[in-house]
Amino acid sequence: MAAEEGSCDALILLSALHNQNFLVVGNKEEAKRLLTRAAELEDRRAQALLGVALLSGELPGEGKETTNKAIDLLELSASAGDQFAQWNLAIELIEGTEVVENKLRAKELLETSAEGLFPQDKVWSTDGFKERFASLASLLEDFSEKGQKEARYWLGLCLENAIGGVSKDRDKSMLLYLKSAEQGYELARQRFEQAPTNLQMLARKKFLNELL
Repeated sequence: MAAEEGSCDALILLSALHNQNFLVVGNKEEAKRLLTRAAELEDRRAQALLGVALLSGELPGEGKETTNKAIDLLELSASAGDQFAQWNLAIELIEGTEVVENKLRAKELLETSAEGLFPQDKVWSTDGFKERFASLASLLEDFSEKGQKEARYWLGLCLENAIGGVSKDRDKSMLLYLKSAEQGYELARQRFEQAPTNLQMLARKKFLNELL
């Protein structure tokens, strides 16, 4: 997979950042875009999380088409063995709200998922997000070094605000914003252009030196 595509773990984590209103005003559309990208790369955890988020209304989407997509995602993930998807699909089959009621299949899915209930929901949910917050920057550092444009932006935010386990380093944060912006990430471009001119110039100089 090309670095531009990013790893699925990175995409899920970055989606969680947007969904949890971390450092910026919550951006549900960006959270949905990133999680959808991971789901399209056939990551079963992302498929499960996206399916549940669409069904619950946590992420934007209305109408039968959205509901059908959510169920399809849960089916894909559940068939691949994701216990979080299996449990949530079972609930839908019991309630019969969005799918035809099938309590026998629901029972089978619940029994299958019983040993590891919710093992996949360790990042995107509120509780899981808080658990991993202390090491946030180190996670982003790894994704950033691999060329993940969104990770570069979020690592820049951590460095600019001295959170997530790192000290304040605004010069480095500006360079990361610039790199992310050069890769086409709009939020990074906006952040970079809001910075003082002297910091922008210094970041551009460092960026050019790295290219030489």
